[in-house]
Amino acid sequence: GHGSVVCACSHLSTFAVGYAVSDVTLVKPSPGNGDLFVVKVGHEMNVPITIRSTSASSLMANVSVSPEGLSSAPTITLAPGVDSFQAMLSWRPMEAGMFDVVITFDGAFEITRLLRVKVLFCEHFLTRGETLHEVASMYNTTWQSLFVLNPGIESPHKVVEETSGLFGRVWECRHGACTLKTEERGAIGGLDVQIGMKVRAEQGETVPDVVRKVGGTLHQTVEENMQSLEVISDRPLVVDLLHPIHLVDLCVVSGLSEECPL
Repeated sequence: GHGSVVCACSHLSTFAVGYAVSDVTLVKPSPGNGDLFVVKVGHEMNVPITIRSTSASSLMANVSVSPEGLSSAPTITLAPGVDSFQAMLSWRPMEAGMFDVVITFDGAFEITRLLRVKVLFCEHFLTRGETLHEVASMYNTTWQSLFVLNPGIESPHKVVEETSGLFGRVWECRHGACTLKTEERGAIGGLDVQIGMKVRAEQGETVPDVVRKVGGTLHQTVEENMQSLEVISDRPLVVDLLHPIHLVDLCVVSGLSEECPL
């Protein structure tokens, strides 16, 4: 159960094989290798990890992200417990895209986890079983609005997901906390659904100016554009809406009439 050894020998040989079992293990519900984390750009994600070690009295933790050169990078903190270590991976990504986050725990043995982080701007990652009706309710809009914004979707009742080539589980990060969206490990499929209009803020315009111009709600606009706003406080959320944010693309979520026919 620990692996296999293949010997390509041209004649009868005698050899010995030794192995060692790592004393460092990650305890559920810690993320598994290859798991996908979905978070909005500008929003914080916090991933708790429990590490159990049978012999190590101390443990080192390191984290890296690729591609490099981002305006923010993930951090990891580590605290000893009674019979385990508690780690917290934290990151507020400020650029949209797909990123690889590698965490290494180094005790008597080393254990590494590769996590995929999908950072979305003005999109929702729709997974198996979700419909446009459910997604619309998450963003205080209507399925009609999403249907118009996504002409590639043929039916709001059944959305065909695309394969990603990834294998693992899907976690959704909202308001700083990450929770499992799919419990079982497997091939990860889904579809990026646009949830709003991308509007360029002109010279001298503030966020309320843009909302008044194109519609939508101020609260939802703030939620979708945290990367472009000056955050004064996270809890409770307080942002600066008085200063102009000209020449910035904003995501504005707006609804259509519920009376539109299907």
